[in-house]
Amino acid sequence: MKHIFIDMDGTIAEYKGPNDKIIIEDYSKVFNMYISKRPVKIVLDAIKKLYENDEYYIISAAPNERAIQEKDEWLDKYFPVKKENRYYIKYPVADKASELEKILEKLNLNYEDVVLIDDHHDILKKVERMGIQVYHPSRIISRYEEILEK
Repeated sequence: MKHIFIDMDGTIAEYKGPNDKIIIEDYSKVFNMYISKRPVKIVLDAIKKLYENDEYYIISAAPNERAIQEKDEWLDKYFPVKKENRYYIKYPVADKASELEKILEKLNLNYEDVVLIDDHHDILKKVERMGIQVYHPSRIISRYEEILEK
């Protein structure tokens, strides 16, 4: 069994603000900022198909408790990952690669049994250097489409 760690923002949930960028501080001023994000259905479908017998985890940046609550509501609605498999990283302080390493150590998981799906190339590169299999959402979609064509 593989352990699939999935980013949320820009990977399974649309993540755009002015100029396709979101200002993290907005979370403290705006309610329902995250819960209103649309799911990226093709990525969710691809993950469910490609990793249907594997364990899902969420690893996502969150600046505060309100963001965590909204992300939990979003997951409950669109991608109900077990609550104990949801990991939120303090943004902008924490480095996702080092936080993932801590999580894997805590869970006693072997790196060769882990996959990370994330939309940030710099994170993918760091995690890949750790010996973990990584995928950008576009690659997950391509793999899914190849299966559908067969």
